Amino acid sequence: MIKDSSKKLFDSILVWKLDCFAQNRYDSARYKTTFKKNGVKVLSATENISDGAEGILLEGMAEYYSADLSVGIAVFFSCYSP
Repeated sequence: MIKDSSKKLFDSILVWKLDCFAQNRYDSARYKTTFKKNGVKVLSATENISDGAEGILLEGMAEYYSADLSVGIAVFFSCYSP
């Protein structure tokens, strides 16, 4: 999809939540920069993403949520694995 964005076949992508878009802030910034350069907007079905300070904060919170969820899942499986 990243490569295809340069072909101008689409002008936006839709994700359910920001934490589904990329694994971390670095990848998110890299992909969003490429998309922006190619005229593609990243849209979220469940979150309002702004280009200002609120959007930066929301992306940071999404990364925190994803990392925290990973820890919780790992703890769950370590407690309930045979």
